Amino acid sequence: MTAASFMSFTFEPKIVLPVFYAWLKKQGVLFKEMRLNSLEDLEESQDLVINCTGLGSASLVNDDNLYPISGHVIRAKVPNIHHCLCDGRSDSWAYIIPNRECAILGSVDIPNNWNTEIFPENSRKILESCKRICPHIKKADIVAEAVGLRPCRKWGVRLELDENYSGKHCKVIHNYGHGGSGITLSWGCAKQVLDIIQHCGIV
Repeated sequence: MTAASFMSFTFEPKIVLPVFYAWLKKQGVLFKEMRLNSLEDLEESQDLVINCTGLGSASLVNDDNLYPISGHVIRAKVPNIHHCLCDGRSDSWAYIIPNRECAILGSVDIPNNWNTEIFPENSRKILESCKRICPHIKKADIVAEAVGLRPCRKWGVRLELDENYSGKHCKVIHNYGHGGSGITLSWGCAKQVLDIIQHCGIV
């Protein structure tokens, strides 16, 4: 058995995203929520569209390479947990990620599953898997559980300038298909989108 250890940081969207939104609003960015059937539904005044619609891109841009993976995770109060832990098993891998108020325990992942219902059997599997790498889990106080749909793509992340787009908007950059690694890949993908914008002189 081999093991690896490294220093990193934990990115909590629940804490960070409100800060980002507040900063963007202060810079004059306007947020507008709407349902789209196609990119053509957007206003013609847009010079650039960055498509980050995840599974929605299956219908929005007719990408049949997209498929969901349902991911069941548990939020729990776990004593004496100060580091991320993860095993490398392929049959029932486990991870424990400390957040500010609790720890994230995962995961049961089911490809091509649109069902977001919480099943007690999967909860048990997560707790048992996490106990293998951290005995403290047996004292965990479960705070919440959730099943989310991870936007996976057969050929990996699509991050590119759409050279074939012939709609009314000048340029479209696609950035979707990150699977269960959206938070992990967010900084790098955002930088790559910026590089495309600067290289093409879009704005």
